[in-house]
Amino acid sequence: MHWVRHIFLIALATSPSLAAAEDTAGSLAAEALGANPTLDARRAQVEQLSAMAQVAGAWPDPMLAIELSNVPTSSFALGGHGMSGVQLRASQTTRPLRWSSMQHELGDAQTEVAQQALVEAEWQLGATVERLYWRLTLSRLLRAVTEEHLARTQELHSAVLARYEVGKAGQHAVLRLEVLRDRLADSLDDFERTDAVLTAALTRATGRTAGAFETPTEIAPLSPPPDGAWAGLAQTHRPELARMQAQVRQHEAAAQLARNEGMPDLSFWLGYRVRTFTGASDSGTDLVSAGLSVPLGLNSSRKASGLAAAHLHSAEGSRAAYAAELDRIDEQLASVTARWHRAFSKAGTYDIGLLPAARATLDTTLSDYTLDKADFASLYDAQVVLLDLERAWLIATVETHLQRTEALAVLGTTPEGGAQ
Repeated sequence: MHWVRHIFLIALATSPSLAAAEDTAGSLAAEALGANPTLDARRAQVEQLSAMAQVAGAWPDPMLAIELSNVPTSSFALGGHGMSGVQLRASQTTRPLRWSSMQHELGDAQTEVAQQALVEAEWQLGATVERLYWRLTLSRLLRAVTEEHLARTQELHSAVLARYEVGKAGQHAVLRLEVLRDRLADSLDDFERTDAVLTAALTRATGRTAGAFETPTEIAPLSPPPDGAWAGLAQTHRPELARMQAQVRQHEAAAQLARNEGMPDLSFWLGYRVRTFTGASDSGTDLVSAGLSVPLGLNSSRKASGLAAAHLHSAEGSRAAYAAELDRIDEQLASVTARWHRAFSKAGTYDIGLLPAARATLDTTLSDYTLDKADFASLYDAQVVLLDLERAWLIATVETHLQRTEALAVLGTTPEGGAQ
């Protein structure tokens, strides 16, 4: 859509300055990332899994044993029997080939799952903070518009009351303006309450000690990206999808490790006996022994096969969940961009057509009313229509910023050259 967009300026009652706000959606999101205890817990979990992955796959420690062997119970003398002596023994249990690398692969996949879950949580927290920021902005801008119309309504009430006192206006005109005035004044309390709720939520999210947030005093619609420009970005950048892919690798690594666990662990040992007995028929020569033990594996193979199958089924389930999430993300992105395009189009239509016409209508009707060329109903309707249009313009304009936030939450990235 090619047209020059007029920026409608709204001054907040709490801040007459039109200077740029210090707080922005992005800066508040960054504050929240550094002050969220849930994220700190997730980061600690990632560090824990990473540390465990570093030592995954280590063999059991070798064993060294020493014993006093074949000592007679009658004398407890070390040299009291022909077979007595000091027995030294070293043993080592081994693992099947690639067992260590499989443990490392499983540990790395578990760490990656936790890491991507952390990144997803960070990204979604940032989106939540940005939503709060834009909703607070909208509430304050709507309040400012309402205050402007309340002041205008009070002026109209004074003018109509003066005409009523000289018999040129009916009492119904005065009463209708008083109802409109009171309704506008009452709605200011709603905006104040909304401001307090959103400010409290932002204070909690950002970890600030005092809830004082600046929002824009002027706003313009944010243009959406061209149709299809952001398609496929989520598949590359969305942390939740990366977590699901890592989960598939985790299940596959666990299945491979389970199959490997069905292979026997071999244990080797080497012994050396220092003989302490000497006699006429026995020279007391030292002795050496060596051995190998292998588990029979009567149940381990069946158990390993069952565990491997279970992990492979889990991997298939994770693949299906990944495909379903892709479909859901495509649907979400299509829905968000459609709402974004509609809000932008609506804001533009109101900005260049409806709002200028409504303002001109109100000014003309007010002038005609003072000259008895227009009735009160026309004046009242012109005032109410302008209020509704200005509110609708603000809602549509802020909606473009909210839909950008929703789109980025779906994508998991900020596209280069995208809407800012």
